[in-house]
Amino acid sequence: MFSEAWKKFMNDNSKDTELVAIVVLFNDKDQALLLFRNPEDTEQWMPGKWALPGGHLHEDEYPEDGAIREVYEETALIVWGLQKLKKQERATFYVTRKFKGEIVLDTNENTDYAWVGLDELDDYDTVPGLKKTINQALTKLSK
Repeated sequence: MFSEAWKKFMNDNSKDTELVAIVVLFNDKDQALLLFRNPEDTEQWMPGKWALPGGHLHEDEYPEDGAIREVYEETALIVWGLQKLKKQERATFYVTRKFKGEIVLDTNENTDYAWVGLDELDDYDTVPGLKKTINQALTKLSK
């Protein structure tokens, strides 16, 4: 399915930077994909919390490319049509409804996933600012 160049890109062991790309991915029911960060991996940011797919950019990687790569690495989903939502400190946020594939988690990083509506978010122990970001993403997509 992937070209050899894409496979090489996806498996590249480039050094991570301090910059981060994050994706708000919605299904057709306006539910966002949340990932439960492995509570045993205490070296990662916010273990044991629900978060959006995303992660550190590689050196010389564009934020949108890093966002696509991170979603694929964490979920095996292929996303496209990303719209820039906002830049906040060292993180760039994107939003899309466009994806294909079946979720297969990299359980080293995330141990569960859920499609969650805005009205259900209070039932999840999320990373700070998640509800606000999802609300902003829904607003952007409705324009």
